[in-house]
Formats: sequence, C-alpha cells, structure tokens
Amino acid sequence: ESDSVAGFRKIPQRNRIVSLAAPFSYMIAELGGANKIVGIENKHFISHPYFLNANQEFNSQLPIAEVSGSDGNIIPEKLVQTNPDLVWGFWVNKGDQEFAEGMTKNKIPFLWCMNWLEAHPLGRSEWIKAFGWVLGTPEKSEKLFQSIQDQYNQIKSKSSTENPCSVAAIIVTGK
Repeated sequence: ESDSVAGFRKIPQRNRIVSLAAPFSYMIAELGGANKIVGIENKHFISHPYFLNANQEFNSQLPIAEVSGSDGNIIPEKLVQTNPDLVWGFWVNKGDQEFAEGMTKNKIPFLWCMNWLEAHPLGRSEWIKAFGWVLGTPEKSEKLFQSIQDQYNQIKSKSSTENPCSVAAIIVTGK
C-alpha cells in the first residue's frame, strides 16, 4: 500500500491536530474531536463550549498551544512544537500557501479547507462532511449537516418578501 497517490500523501494518524481557524475548531469539536486539538491559531476567537470555562473565556487549563503571534501570523516554531499529525488550514494569499508548503517539506501534513470561498451558507456548512470523513465520523457529520440544512430551510421559509423591512447603516469614522 502506497503512502502517496499523485502528489497526495496518506495521513495515517489524526490524533494531534492544529486548527488554524476558529470555525474549524468548532467543527472538529462538534464531531467529537476537540480532545485531539493540540494547537489553535488564536484563543480569542474560539467559541465552542468545550474550550471555554465558566466565565465563557478560553480555558487555559487545556493543553492547547496558540501558534500565532500578536500580528496573527503563524509562528513556525510554535507550530512545530505541537508535533501535529495534521494541520487544518486555509490560505488567502501566496504567502500563506508558501508557508504551508514549507511546513509540508518538514513532514507536517496540511489539509486545506477553503470553505470561505463558498458563496452559499450551506456550501460553507457542508464542509463539515469533509471534516467528518477525515476524523472517521462521516455518519455524524452527515447528521449535523442535515440538521444545519433543516434549520437553514426553516429560517429561509419564514423570511418573506411580502413585508420587507428597511435596514440603515451608519458609518462613523473616528477623526
């Protein structure tokens, strides 16, 4: 059995995950994998109850490292110190992509989740199925997506153009 197929490499272990976006951490936690997360980009954006203490702040007792600096950029040394089996990330520019490609040369597998490119909310949500397949919980992810889809359709059916409302936006600049 080969460990790579046409430029792709098999990821046999998925027990030490670094999540480079809060929505990814949330999906991983919903699928029962929160205890596998060893690194996150920034604790201030994490909202899943698994990661929060009674004051709704990030639980600093969890063995999870922050791998970004105050500027939001990933610090390679911090990422490597987590000894990840898998890094779940995304890229928005050439620098992000080059960083990840450099990490893969150091035998750190990256999985791209480009859900931010999805134009429809259900398209973004459907990525939970990919997370489920990678984490070995495809049935659970399918049920979660179906629940999200049902909720979305219920809300959509309640929204009507019969009684439209007006929305105003005021932009204030601090000068």
